Amino acid sequence: MLITHSACASPGQARRRAARSIAAAGLDVDAQAVEMVVAELISNAVRHTRAGTWSLRMHVVDGALVVEVTDSDRRVPRERTGRHLDGLGGFGLGMVRTLCDRVETIVSPGGKTIRARWPVPQDGAGSRPGTA
Repeated sequence: MLITHSACASPGQARRRAARSIAAAGLDVDAQAVEMVVAELISNAVRHTRAGTWSLRMHVVDGALVVEVTDSDRRVPRERTGRHLDGLGGFGLGMVRTLCDRVETIVSPGGKTIRARWPVPQDGAGSRPGTA
């Protein structure tokens, strides 16, 4: 559905491409939530990797929209809460978890992939986190 990376797109361009891909595919998902997650995951890849390189892959599999952002840093992100928040960030992983149905981190020898999923309703009824 969409594949791009830091050599051919800025984080903002990737976010906009993700929104256009969702619209073009006619997926019944919260496109704004997907855009926010793409922006957050790519921003973190730029901020926390030595080279700032990343790749984005979006596809539909097993009834779900899957967004994968891969970078070269093997460190697993940690969710910061309570007294560990300093007002300078640290909200990202919690926000990502709130906006999508499921998040997982896959570590590999070359780095890690953060995978976020949203259910794609087969009946058109709509299914978004936080809605009944």
